[in-house]
Amino acid sequence: MIISAQLKRLSELFSALSDPIRFRIVRILDQNRELCIQDLSELFGLSQPTISRKLGELRRVGILQDQRVGKRVFYKWSPDFDKMEFRSVIISARYPEYIKDLGNLDKMNKKKRNVS
Repeated sequence: MIISAQLKRLSELFSALSDPIRFRIVRILDQNRELCIQDLSELFGLSQPTISRKLGELRRVGILQDQRVGKRVFYKWSPDFDKMEFRSVIISARYPEYIKDLGNLDKMNKKKRNVS
């Protein structure tokens, strides 16, 4: 059986998004939001190596891109992923964890502003 490159690519993308934590990472990075491993680790309550592996898979399939700023590496949606039609499904996803993630991210940002 011959599988087209497009079908293989879609299969890889959906496979990467099938993990709940990877999906939550992609969802929280919408709207031009950039976060580093430390922020994501704190946000999801997971170790940095765990978050790093999740980010690596998302970067490998082209969903995320990274940018080094000093000692930190920030992640955001790749331009190719941002142009994909099915990203609207991700953007429209509303689930209890997403609301909690947004609230926790807001608390983290307020805490950082008060420390600075």
